[in-house]
Amino acid sequence: MTRMIVTGVDASDTAFKAAQKAAQLAADSGAVLHICTAYSSASSDALSEAQSAQNSNRVISAEFQKLIDGVADASLRVAESVAEILRQSHPSLTIEVSSMAGTPSDVLLYKAEALNADVIVV
Repeated sequence: MTRMIVTGVDASDTAFKAAQKAAQLAADSGAVLHICTAYSSASSDALSEAQSAQNSNRVISAEFQKLIDGVADASLRVAESVAEILRQSHPSLTIEVSSMAGTPSDVLLYKAEALNADVIVV
């Protein structure tokens, strides 16, 4: 029995179509659908380098942190938006969302393992 399905989304039509298939599969099997997004960790790397180069200059650190937070928030909003659209066509479906720094494939595999997913839909 399928209990957890994970799919990854971005702002593309292809990812949305995969999420629609994942939602239908989850609805048909009674599983929970987890939608995840990934965002570039390059900003995090840049922050670490800037802190080292500037001896932890707090102004630079604060601005880079704002950048990282903004990218993370935007990424999460993509997942939340897709979830809201899918809830309209599958109102009884339980949908969870998350966002993580990393490559899309790494984030998808990490989430699938962390959630003990039965199926990954791409």
